Amino acid sequence: MAGALRADKPWGYELVWQVAPEYLGRIVHLNQGNRMWLEAHGETSRPVVVCAGRLLLVFEDDGGRTCEVPLEPGHLHEIPVRTRHRMIAIEDSDLVAVTRGDAVDALRIED
Repeated sequence: MAGALRADKPWGYELVWQVAPEYLGRIVHLNQGNRMWLEAHGETSRPVVVCAGRLLLVFEDDGGRTCEVPLEPGHLHEIPVRTRHRMIAIEDSDLVAVTRGDAVDALRIED
């Protein structure tokens, strides 16, 4: 993928590239058995599409209860604004997300 930057992470890696002046494309790869940090997005929801593998989306509902949603290839899930969440890789997994490039609104809560 021409112009993509790779960022290695403790749980896998991200490939990031500009898709339009205001938007970034992201391919996120999570290695089996790893989890991303707990985070929340303040200004925008985050749609994600699972391309390969199986993931578990863990999030807090409006009442503060922990919920889990299994995600498989082809699954599109919209993570609502200000929802504390993390992804856990059941298998090596890839997901795609498009985010605004000018809005840095992800708050990392816990590793």
